[in-house]
Amino acid sequence: MDEAAKPVDDAAKPVDGATTPSPDTAPPVLTLSRRARADLYNYATVTGWAASAESRRPIGPGGEPLPWYTYPAIYFLTRRIKREMRVFEYGSGNSTLWWASRVTAVTSCEHHEGWFAEMSPKVPANVSYMQRNLENGQYANALLEKSDVFDVIVIDGRDRVACADAALQRLTSDGVIVWDNSNRGRYRPAYVELEKHGFRRLPFKGHGPINKQEWETSIFYRTANCFGI
Repeated sequence: MDEAAKPVDDAAKPVDGATTPSPDTAPPVLTLSRRARADLYNYATVTGWAASAESRRPIGPGGEPLPWYTYPAIYFLTRRIKREMRVFEYGSGNSTLWWASRVTAVTSCEHHEGWFAEMSPKVPANVSYMQRNLENGQYANALLEKSDVFDVIVIDGRDRVACADAALQRLTSDGVIVWDNSNRGRYRPAYVELEKHGFRRLPFKGHGPINKQEWETSIFYRTANCFGI
């Protein structure tokens, strides 16, 4: 079982409203030139998309773990992350391993017991890994169990609007929120609340590992922020 097969409703990441065309409405198949085919092959190889689509895991071209964010977001984060940062993550998987290889400490919260058992042997020593159920707000409030504050809080799991409320209480003064699938309209109430607290939104729309469809990963930040935006 890998991250792509994780049995949660957030496993697929298409854009809201995206549908599969019926045979009667599907656009005609394009005839690509040799150069266009070569460019597509190069893109799929260099980004690791081909390997991730084949394995159904978010990985790079060398098989290294990648977060299941859009490629534009991954590229941006790679340039802005600092070793001394502390990260809290709602939702776990290859993203946990990716963050752990780049920052001092990661705390990751997972709701699914089976996935937690699968991932537990894989996380390195700088990861504090916890499992919390969704009932009674246990999952979203896991962030509030200790007084620790974090430079980056990743929202990529369940109960995301409630997770955003908790994040406001545990970010450093220059901390940022990384929110995956931010194209989903049902999260809008949380975006409005973040805006009231002085956050701006930097969206990164595009393709990412595994999926054929585009989606969006956003960074929410204030004027003074640890990413220097």
